[in-house]
Amino acid sequence: MNLDSEFLPPPPPEDDETPEEKREYCSMPGYMESVYPFIYSSKILTSLFNEDHISNALKFFQLNPLIKRVVKYIQPNTDILQMGATWGPLEYCVARKQNFRGRYHIEDISPVQFEAAKAKVAPWLNAKAKLRDFTIPTKKVRTYDTVICFFSLHEMPDERKKITIKRAINVLNTEGRAIFVDYHKPTKYHPLRFLIRQSNRIFEPFAESLWNTEIKNYLQFKPNIIWSKETFFGGLFQITTALKKEPRID
Repeated sequence: MNLDSEFLPPPPPEDDETPEEKREYCSMPGYMESVYPFIYSSKILTSLFNEDHISNALKFFQLNPLIKRVVKYIQPNTDILQMGATWGPLEYCVARKQNFRGRYHIEDISPVQFEAAKAKVAPWLNAKAKLRDFTIPTKKVRTYDTVICFFSLHEMPDERKKITIKRAINVLNTEGRAIFVDYHKPTKYHPLRFLIRQSNRIFEPFAESLWNTEIKNYLQFKPNIIWSKETFFGGLFQITTALKKEPRID
């Protein structure tokens, strides 16, 4: 029986890199192997942290509310790039919101995270996880209506933060939106302020720069982008969005 093509889900994003490019894109950055030697290479830890109740507890039970805010930005039948796989149900929630319409493309450099993301979106034919360094632009430019960067920036040195934000802006369609969810400087009398700062300095050495620098200020010059920011849980978390009004940055 022939079905009208408009009722069929689109195919997943095509794989257009050469073998040489794939090897370049799949090389784990040295800082990840030194700063995070076990977290992103352990199947056991990844499976544990992907349990909803554990991933939510690690974010002080703010993970699910933050995911709901992100999902509200997503429109059906649009193209989405997610820069970095995450612990918890984000991928499932985004794919379910799309409901087989549009394209959902997830990129992550960790083989363990890649496999976990691939399993989460397996039921949706329009969703695909790809093992690659999302800071490196693809040779063939593909644009998106929404770019999601969910708790990825705080794990990067500032230079990689800059190129990640720049790529997120570059691949947006006009009127597209980049959504950055990450840590933020908590209010002065936040009860967890001291604990989080000390924990960051031991386990997350690149996170504290987000306390002192606005995400929009990592771009060296200001394109015509409409920025907005909301903070949550006493300022400990932020959702910063960038609505693109101009052609891509050169």
